Amino acid sequence: MKTFTEVLLNYFQKLNINLPKNLEIDNIQMDSKKVEKGSLFIAINNGYNYIDEALKKGAELIICDKSPTNESEKIIKVLNSIDFLQNIAKLYREKLCTKIIAVTGSEGKTTTKDLIHGVLSTKYKTQKTLGNYNNQIGLPFTLLQLKESDEIAVLEMGMSNLGEIDLLSKIARPDYAVITNIGDSHLEFLKNRDNVFKAKTEVLNYVNKNNILVYGDDFYLKNLEALKIGFENKNDYIINNFIEIYEGVNFFLNNEKYFVPLNGLYNVVNASFAIALGKIFEMSYDEIKNALKNIKITSMRFEKIEKNKILFINDAYNASPVSMKMALNAFSSLPLNKKGSCFR
Repeated sequence: MKTFTEVLLNYFQKLNINLPKNLEIDNIQMDSKKVEKGSLFIAINNGYNYIDEALKKGAELIICDKSPTNESEKIIKVLNSIDFLQNIAKLYREKLCTKIIAVTGSEGKTTTKDLIHGVLSTKYKTQKTLGNYNNQIGLPFTLLQLKESDEIAVLEMGMSNLGEIDLLSKIARPDYAVITNIGDSHLEFLKNRDNVFKAKTEVLNYVNKNNILVYGDDFYLKNLEALKIGFENKNDYIINNFIEIYEGVNFFLNNEKYFVPLNGLYNVVNASFAIALGKIFEMSYDEIKNALKNIKITSMRFEKIEKNKILFINDAYNASPVSMKMALNAFSSLPLNKKGSCFR
């Protein structure tokens, strides 16, 4: 990570802090269990309690925001470890040529992220948000995992209040943005869908309107200047002729036939975002079609589990009223017979 090491040295040089000579950072960690020789360990929250462990494991440098008891030159104290994480990630991102795709919305972020990554990674060196690392800590940490050779990164952006997507966008500086929908998530803090819309669309201040993709049938998103995807004829990418089978859904997008191995029409929309971005990144129809039918997504998203001829649907990761309704609709339309077996 030569570029990152240079960014780190310049960052502390401006603060008149001298780092150890011949510093070489090979990886960045927030979990002391994963620290190894060459690691930069950023002690977030109670990570301060594991500094000695990180040193014993060979950490090259440790960042913390409490006065260290150890006098090692490898320990650097900053005002706030989270602020440091965000600042250094922003500076590192500015040095990368990686194209950043931001994915946000009330429902479907993770599945859409997985679908986009699954399609683009068949042609380009593509990374994606690690697990559910989509907040003010997880997103900058994910950025710091990127290598100079990565061509595309698909980053999920979550939030619970106004201003949070704006912060993540300032750090990531996305080249493309996807907004899946506007629903009832986060109403505890945002109170109504108008505020959810305001919060989710903060990302648009950082992206050229030609690189914005939204669900065009959404009441709030349909009037944005963007590429629109949906079932209505006014959209730029029109979904029709969909047929649900046990294994997934066959559908047409702008008169081209595709198959996604996921059930539910909402997943057809999610897959269509991946198709559109595949075309934007100059992938052929066959490349996109073949990538999509072999897709793998994060668990607990309408995950089918078969046991003793009984079908269980695990859609338990995180449920809002809208996503629960979508899952129930998908379940009710799921064919019960598969290869002679009857599920109940």
